[in-house]
Parts: sequence; C-alpha cells; structure tokens
Amino acid sequence: MIDERREAQASLYALGALPPEETLEFETALRSDLQLQLLVKELRGTASALVAALPQVAPPASLKQRILQALDGSEQRSESSPVAPPAPGPENAWMFWVPWALAACFAFLCVLLISLGHSLRQQAVQLQQDLNERTQQALQLQEQVNQLENTAGQAATNYQVRISEIQRQVLQRVEEINRQTAALTNQLQQQNAEARRQLGLVQTAADNLKREKRMLEEALAGVSNGDKDRINSVRLAVLRPTATGPAGAIGASVWSSQDQRGQLVIENLPPLGPNQAYQLWLIDPKLAIPVSGGVLPADNAGGLRVQFTPEIRMDGAERFAVSIEPRGGSRTPSPRIVLTSQ
Repeated sequence: MIDERREAQASLYALGALPPEETLEFETALRSDLQLQLLVKELRGTASALVAALPQVAPPASLKQRILQALDGSEQRSESSPVAPPAPGPENAWMFWVPWALAACFAFLCVLLISLGHSLRQQAVQLQQDLNERTQQALQLQEQVNQLENTAGQAATNYQVRISEIQRQVLQRVEEINRQTAALTNQLQQQNAEARRQLGLVQTAADNLKREKRMLEEALAGVSNGDKDRINSVRLAVLRPTATGPAGAIGASVWSSQDQRGQLVIENLPPLGPNQAYQLWLIDPKLAIPVSGGVLPADNAGGLRVQFTPEIRMDGAERFAVSIEPRGGSRTPSPRIVLTSQ
C-alpha cells in the first residue's frame, strides 16, 4: 500500500517538479513498485487531460513588438552595461501571475485527485473486504441452512418413525384390551353360569329342606301327644342319597331311645328285584356293628312310612342308613348303602 509521502512525490514527479535529490531515490522505488508505477501513470494522464481542457488564448498583437523591442534593448544594454529589465507595466501585470496561478491550481487539483484516488482505493479495498466477509457469511449461512435442512429431514424421519411406533403400540394395546375384554366377558359368562348353577343348587337345597321338613312333619305325625312331651329323648334325622344311591330319594326318621322305637318315612325309592329288599340300620358309635331296624316294605310308588324297633336295646342312635340286602335281610349291612343320615 502507498503511503502519503510516496503519493506526494508521485504528484511532483508527474509534474516534473520533484527536486533532483529525491528524483533518483523515487525512480529506484518506482522500478520495484507496480502500484507506484500505476499511480504515476494515472497522474500523468490526469495532468495531460487538464492541459488539454484549458482554453487556448491568442496573444495580443503588440506582444511580438514588445518582445522584439525588449530583445533590442537587451542587446544594447549588454554591450554597454547590464541594466535591470524594466518592470512590467500595469497592462501586462496579469500575464506575470497567470502561470503561477495555473500551476498552483494544477498542483491543488493534483493533490485533490490524489487524495480522492487514495480514498477511492481505500474504499474499494474496504468494499472488497466487506464483500469477501459477506461472501464468507453467505457461505456459512448456506452451510447452516443445509445443516438445518438435514436436521429437519432427520427430525421428520424420526418423528415419522416415532409415530409409526406409537401407532403400532396403540394397535397392540387395542388388541390386548380386546383380548382382556373377551377374557373378562368369558369369565363373566362362566361366573354367571356358575352363579346360575349355584342358584340351582341352592334352590335344590331349599327344595330338599322343604321336603325334609315335610318328611319330619310326617314322621312326627305318628307320634302321640304323650310322646311329644318326651321330645327331648327323641333323635331326629334326615336321610339323603349316597354317591351310589338314587338321586331323587329322601327320608326322615324319628327315634326314641326311651321307648326303643321309631318311625321312618322315605320317598322316591326305586323298586328292587324279587330277590332284593331295603333294610334299615341304626348306628351307635359305642357298638362294633350297626343294629338292624328291619326290612323295609316298598310300595309301588317308591315311598313308605313304617315304624321300626331295633333287634337289640340301644342307648342311643347317632346315625341311620338304608342298604340293599338279599330278600329277608342280613345280619350286617352290605356295601350298597343308598341312604344315610349325617
């Protein structure tokens, strides 16, 4: 970059006004500095343009005569003695100051142009630097935009993947809820069925209790008033079917240990073959084997009402049972027990 001193020397050098002692040093620097060479060339072109732009003035007609007279007078004076040239008169005084005024204006204009060129070059350099910075910023912004676009694209892809995953999870959850709903519905149906079954069992048990109550009432119907006064010594029992007995059969017994007699009422006993019979048994834990209460006569309707007396005297009867025995009865009960009390 050219400093102010070099610019001033270049201005004077272009006008031919640079002192001799600085000319040699300036020309040495000029040969090795391309920018300085361009500056000198520019200043010379500017000076030539200014000279061409000045208006051409025709000299006065008396100028030539005065110059000749001045030359003749100077020759005569030179032959005799040196005489100072005459002072310019008022009519040609302005001619003396014109060159100096033009030179001053030209110098001022050159300095102004040099300053203006220097300022313009600095502005151009600054603008070029600004342009480079803006270009670099634009490249950086473009790179950031590309990164943001890539980030946005990746984020959109991630969001799409996440949405797909959420949709898949929602579908799985819906399927799981449907399965749970179906399982709960099935379980509820099973529970309803079980509840209906339990209700049926309860209803059956209630019906059985009603039948047992009726059977007990029928069993007590044959007891006299005197026997009713001794009810504390009477054992009441309900006979229910065993696992191998008839499902619809039921019975009730009333047993008085004081009188050693009782009454048995049974319904829905299926008929047996001609060589078989039902036999009543009284069970006392104190005795080794049950005591027979006699062979039961079954009517055609499968029901009976009979009074019984044990074969031997018993202090008490905890349980009652009915078994299928050979016709005429047995001494001990067979395994085919069809009714028993608790």
